Amino acid sequence: MAAHNVAPLPPTPAELPHALSRISRPAKNWLINNLIRVWNFASPTLTSQPPANTRQYVQGLWLPVPQSHDMIPLSTGGSGIIHVWVCVDHNGNIRDRVVVKNSFPGLPEFQDRVNWTNGVVGGEPIESSVANRIHARLEANNAGDGKHVAECLGWSMILSLSVRDGPYADNRQGDILGNPAAVPILGNPPAATILPQFKLYYEYMLGDLWYTIREQEAGTKLVKRPSLVNRTRVELPAKPFPEGFLWMLFEALAKVAVAMDDEQILHGDLHTNNGKSITPLSHIVINEIVFLGHPNPNFDYAIWPIPKVSDFGSSRDLTVAAVRNRLHQGNWQRNATAPEMDRGAGGFVVNQFTINNAAPVPPTNTPARFSRKTNIYQLGLIMLSALRAECTLEETEWRNAAGSTLPVNQQLGFAAPRTPNPLRMRLQGPEMANYSPHLFRLVGLCLELHPVNRPTPAALLAEVQLRMAGRDGGMRLAKGRFPHNHSQGIRRSVADKYKIGKKPFKPEKVP
Repeated sequence: MAAHNVAPLPPTPAELPHALSRISRPAKNWLINNLIRVWNFASPTLTSQPPANTRQYVQGLWLPVPQSHDMIPLSTGGSGIIHVWVCVDHNGNIRDRVVVKNSFPGLPEFQDRVNWTNGVVGGEPIESSVANRIHARLEANNAGDGKHVAECLGWSMILSLSVRDGPYADNRQGDILGNPAAVPILGNPPAATILPQFKLYYEYMLGDLWYTIREQEAGTKLVKRPSLVNRTRVELPAKPFPEGFLWMLFEALAKVAVAMDDEQILHGDLHTNNGKSITPLSHIVINEIVFLGHPNPNFDYAIWPIPKVSDFGSSRDLTVAAVRNRLHQGNWQRNATAPEMDRGAGGFVVNQFTINNAAPVPPTNTPARFSRKTNIYQLGLIMLSALRAECTLEETEWRNAAGSTLPVNQQLGFAAPRTPNPLRMRLQGPEMANYSPHLFRLVGLCLELHPVNRPTPAALLAEVQLRMAGRDGGMRLAKGRFPHNHSQGIRRSVADKYKIGKKPFKPEKVP
């Protein structure tokens, strides 16, 4: 084992075509130049908390994993790409794995102090320090709860060259999306433009909530037909999550909300997914915010994957008055905004909340501000998606470019003629008739229009833990491994293509 600051060897030129065999040529050229040729680690630095992790990396050959027929290990977001890397031995067996999040070179946001720890541009990305602060706070609140945040294992700074000659030539100007090149920083050598960027290194996770909800909403399976040689794939009807899974997810999200409250952090971008993106890479889904880690046979709820909140890159510090007063916005998704976050063409949709007090006291108005209750609203939207088995809520789709087929008075919004009330609170049908009414009530409280009517993070966690008792289907303390068709199981693939000890490449494909 080696410390965080090791620099694993990059792949040799002979290994590159094999490692990137199924990635398109423009993306391959960019990856070779920006992800493979420059590969280094730097340990996260924390000022307010001790280091949250003791994770170390295996020394050796690190390779980007190739795309397979059933898994795309490359995703893109609004500011970068995400890829799975594995460390392999001389036989090709996986010895270690890590998720690399690489910002696009030359992003204008790079120069924005709000995206950096303590406002130091080029220091530690805010996403790294906040993730580890929340991880440490979760551990301090209750040992073992740090598992509910995707742990940032390290970060590094890169001055990327848009090379125009040599063995890694890339004659295109601009970033991977085809955007024009940024203004050169630190000079402009004749052969290259220097574009700053950074990397973040995350623990490897098996899946995410968006895909898990999609499987519950419209899953498929292979069945054997007596008259056919090959199995055929059939569609499965929407099926609600087991009630115990929903309570487990709710508790995990509430614990993270408490930790963010303790650290005075507004996440701002809590949601199940960011929709679709079309890039030169291919049609790929943008990174999700709530991931699912491996089920642990020794933990509570061993049958289900572990919820993990991620992506604190747009988080804001609520101790700053300008943040509370909504002056520092993040790159947040409109279809997952709380009322006080919602923006239209003319600015904020909600600028004040009206409290209708009982007569003879007249109604009073309070200014709309960001607060710990903002996280609670977004948490409620995540739970609503899980309750309804809808990875994208129908009443929020009007905010997307494609629009919505719902009547405008049924669309979720915060100004007339739209309504602040969800379309429904559960999956349509009788399947959830026996679920606890407290589950629906608590999610409804999180989605209150006025922040004063939403519970505080601590009050929400206490109420969830009180009401979930006895509603877990006997799974809370059940340890071990469970069959995929267990009555309390959820629809999801449990195949881990990149597990430790597994050969990442088929021998016949090795050059």
